[in-house]
Formats: sequence, C-alpha cells, structure tokens
Amino acid sequence: MKSKKNIILVIFSDPMMFPPTCNAANILAEKGWRVKLLGYKYHNWEKIVLHPKVQLLYLGELKPGIANVINYCLLYFKLFYHTLRMQARWIYVYDAGPVGPACFCSLLLGIKWGYHNHDLFYNVHGWFNIIKYLEIKLAKKADFVSFPQSNRAYLFKNEAHLKVEPLIVYNSPRLDFSQVSKKSVFNIEQLLQQQYSLIIYQGTISGKFEIENICKSLKVVKSKIALIIIGKELETGELQKLKDFIVNEEVGGKIIFLRGIPYDELPALTKKCKIGLAKFSNSDPNELNNYYLIGASNKIAEYVGCGLTVLAPDTPVNKAFFDQYKIGYLCNPNDPVDIASSIDALITDKDKYDEISSNNRRLFNEFLCYDKQFEKVLFELNK
Repeated sequence: MKSKKNIILVIFSDPMMFPPTCNAANILAEKGWRVKLLGYKYHNWEKIVLHPKVQLLYLGELKPGIANVINYCLLYFKLFYHTLRMQARWIYVYDAGPVGPACFCSLLLGIKWGYHNHDLFYNVHGWFNIIKYLEIKLAKKADFVSFPQSNRAYLFKNEAHLKVEPLIVYNSPRLDFSQVSKKSVFNIEQLLQQQYSLIIYQGTISGKFEIENICKSLKVVKSKIALIIIGKELETGELQKLKDFIVNEEVGGKIIFLRGIPYDELPALTKKCKIGLAKFSNSDPNELNNYYLIGASNKIAEYVGCGLTVLAPDTPVNKAFFDQYKIGYLCNPNDPVDIASSIDALITDKDKYDEISSNNRRLFNEFLCYDKQFEKVLFELNK
C-alpha cells in the first residue's frame, strides 16, 4: 500500500552541493511527508542541515569514467528497490540523470513522478548523450516538470514536446535565511570598524566566471571597499590562478578569499555586506545555463534575502528581470571601469541603496524565498 505522504527525492550528484534540493526535502518533511533523499557523495562538501524526518542516503560516490556509467546503470535497480521498500507515492527527480530510472519505476510500480530540470543538458559528449536522449524522450511522461528559469523552461518544452506547462520555481534559500544566527569563524567586524563597504562574491570559483574583471575594477573604484570571495574551486588550480592574476596585474585593494563557509554560517557574512556580485560570465547566449542564469542563481536570491543590492552583467535576460524586480544595477561585465562606476553609484547614493535594499527584503519575504516558490510543487504533489 503506497503512502500518500511518502516521497523519494533523487539527484545524480551530491545533494549537499544544491541547497534548493535540500530546501525541498526540508519543506516536504515540515509538511508531514516522509522523505528519502538519494544522491551520490562528492568529496567533503559542506553539510546542509536537514530536517530530522529527512533520510539522506548516498547510493555511492561520484567518480569519473566507467565508474560513473556503472553508477548510472545501477541507479535503475537501486531506485526501484528504495521506491518499493518505502512504498513511495512520488519520485521527484532533481537533475537529468535519474529521469530514466524514475520513469522506469513509475511504469513498473504505477506511481507518480515529477522532474525538476536543474540545468539544461546541452553540448554533451560520449555516454552522456544517452542521458540526454532519455531526458528528452521521457520528460513528457512526468506528471509535472519544473525549472528554475523561464527561458530555459520554454527552450526545453519545445525540444521535449512537453504535454504539461512547466512550473517556474526559482532557486532560493528558505524564508529564515537572513535570520540564521550562527556566526562564521571569519570575523569581518574589523573591516566594518575601518569603514570599508563590503562587496561579496559567493559561489564556486571557475575560470569560466570571469572574476578577473571584478578584481580589475578595484584599480579604479573610488569608494573604500573590501571584496570578499567565498567558494570552492570548480576546477583544480583556479583559485591559485586567480590569486596569481591579482598579483601580476597589481590589482591592489583589499581582497579576502574564503575557501568554503558552511551554509548555515553564510548569512552571518552575507548580511553585513552591501553589494552582492552575480556571475560575470553569462553574456554569451550560446552558454545556455550561464546566459539564462537569473532566477536559477541561488546566490542572487541569497543576496536579495539579506537586503543586499545586486550587481550583474547587462544582458537582455538580466535586464528583463531587473526591470521587473528592481534588485540592483547592471553593468558591462567586460569593462572594469563600468563595473567600478556601478559599485561607486550603489555605495555613494545612500537613498537609492536603502530603497533597493528595502525592496529586496520585501520581495524575498513575499515572493522569492523557497518557501513561497515551492508552493507550486506542493500543489502538484497534493493533487
């Protein structure tokens, strides 16, 4: 007998790398669902606190090459086993990998499944073409499909010929994100006492994200600022490359690197900053996930929730979002002088800054927080 309140969330990655995945599990547990969260362990990623009623189970470790193929093949059997044992009513898939296994379980066990497309799967090579093929062919069989960004949703809808209208569920932290009181081991009070305005970039560090232009802007920015860069490397060696670039370019200014902050310590840092920096690599429309990042970027919602103003690249997609929600300023991501001018404008115009900051807190509380966004998914699950 399948329980109406039993659900499996599954991701072909480490759920600790994806706060919205953990947020979904926690909200479901708070709403009375029995939740089993399945994934694959990746290194020693920071732990995200899960609700006591969420059972996290690693099915293996993420490994390259043939080991990854074996993990994928075994997922069909492992997901079937856990679904049957739990007597789950729903499977909620959080990336492309488990689409085939979830559809397989649905057909054999007669249960419902939903698919959240975390990222568009494109320009794939090798065996990943199989996952891409199954995603396109099988997503239309899901009871609902959700996306963190509207442009991505309609690109996929046309490609996969979806029968249902996609849900748009923005990635974001929980409503209480900015109220989390756990202090970080890194103390920024001295910087604040010295009258520095703090600018923050939080997220993974990659050569693809063009953080160098942000650092270059420190040469010409007029305000007294300190740049805090928080995050782990997406590719090995990228952090050292960035540090070498700063030295070689004689960037100057105060730049603080923090490799990784536990997620429950992040708000203590974020809310003391003034400006939050988006990825500056999303000006190429051929890089679909980067170009259509606004809405899918958890870091932007974290900034908004803490009342920061946001600085992002000036692209048509970003402009449409910023025009609608007024969360900050746009600038030319390839021009350090324009980046610096935007930083100065946000810091020196106190009235404008306070207006944006107040608007952002209200927007987050009433609309953008994950508690509000996930209501669309809860509606589908409770039908």
